[in-house]
Amino acid sequence: MSNGVEMPIFQLHYLPLIPTFSLIQSYDSILIHTDENYQKQTLRNRTSILTANGVLELTIPVKHDQKKITDVKIDYDQSWVKNHLKSIESAYKHSPFFEYYFPHFQEIYLRKIPLLFTFNLEQLKLIIKVLKISTNLQCELNTAENPKFSRIIYITQHSSVKTSIPYRQVFGSSFIPGLSIIDLIFNMGPDSKQYL
Repeated sequence: MSNGVEMPIFQLHYLPLIPTFSLIQSYDSILIHTDENYQKQTLRNRTSILTANGVLELTIPVKHDQKKITDVKIDYDQSWVKNHLKSIESAYKHSPFFEYYFPHFQEIYLRKIPLLFTFNLEQLKLIIKVLKISTNLQCELNTAENPKFSRIIYITQHSSVKTSIPYRQVFGSSFIPGLSIIDLIFNMGPDSKQYL
């Protein structure tokens, strides 16, 4: 029997769902999955926000010439950055903490980071900082051959059975679950961690 440690592996997603951060904060360290192939129509390049007209899905366009997730390039020939920022602003400009947090997210978008993996990692780092989560992030490097870890736990969005704790949202009289973490951050600000 190995004396290694149990290590969860997370896939990077675009502005992940709220329950993802409940899981992340429950570990001292997590590995970010780098050794996987990109899969179309997944949360790796999609997220959902709440607008006046209901839930809106935002998708980052990518160039499909690379299969490995760490090599997938974002397609900046499309005006998605402008559209996503405009959609986020329109959806959350009246939320209590939008003006405080939005510039931090906007800065990442405006950098035009070429790789989807790097873009998502930068957003994840920002969100963890905003939420004051102390979990250490590590990028996975060939964990199959790494004797340091006795058991690798693959954590996906679907393995998160916990549902979001209802909180005040800008639109609607009833709580809408299944949204990006930015919905919680813009609405609840420094109290966001209490809803994880």
